[in-house]
Amino acid sequence: MKIIDLMGRERSVDTPGGKLNCKLNGSVIYVAGVSAELEKKVASPTAELNPELWAERSDPVNIPRAKSAPVIDGKLDEWSGTKPIALTNPSGSTADAAATLQWDDKYFYVALKSPSKSGLFKVGLSGMPSRQQNTPSLYDRVIAIQPDTAAGAKVTLEGSAILGKPLELGPKNPDGVRWALTPDGQGWTGELAIPLSFLKGLTNSDSATRLSGRVLFQDGKSQFLNGDEFPRKWPFFVLQK
Repeated sequence: MKIIDLMGRERSVDTPGGKLNCKLNGSVIYVAGVSAELEKKVASPTAELNPELWAERSDPVNIPRAKSAPVIDGKLDEWSGTKPIALTNPSGSTADAAATLQWDDKYFYVALKSPSKSGLFKVGLSGMPSRQQNTPSLYDRVIAIQPDTAAGAKVTLEGSAILGKPLELGPKNPDGVRWALTPDGQGWTGELAIPLSFLKGLTNSDSATRLSGRVLFQDGKSQFLNGDEFPRKWPFFVLQK
């Protein structure tokens, strides 16, 4: 293959194993000699780049619209008839825990059910899923729900190098994330109401709004989730109209 710079200078490069290794910076380069199959994935100079050509995600999840806004009290009576999403581990085992999702014009709702008091949930959402980096960005929100701490139940917006330190979320913030947990046998149930305005980059569509997300359940060393750990591979959540 050949690399060509803006001045037209060419240099040949080896492609061991059919892979091209090069360092990219602000300078424009052209690649000549790619396969016909790879050429099909190349965008024209005027086309909008589509990183989804390169990302591999789990199957999308359709999120139903709530018939009415649930009361955020930690009880799941209003969620009957709504199907939970599948949470599995690498071996294919399915969790006894459950996570169910709904939405309306203002909120993204999450219902959680843990079979043990020590079960931990992490709900990750991104309003701008079409990107490539694995590291967290300004568009990612990960909320950790810890029911059994020394200070009692705690819900935290996780931090990062970009977002800063973790932020503990009070249960009754009228303009932010609202939540409630309640004991349930040997475990607990809980609800979250996450404002759609909380998800930076989220845009509406006439047919369906799409974001990406991941729900993770952990109890001891056992971990179950839908999709991938990295934000760029979180499955799409399609908000059904």
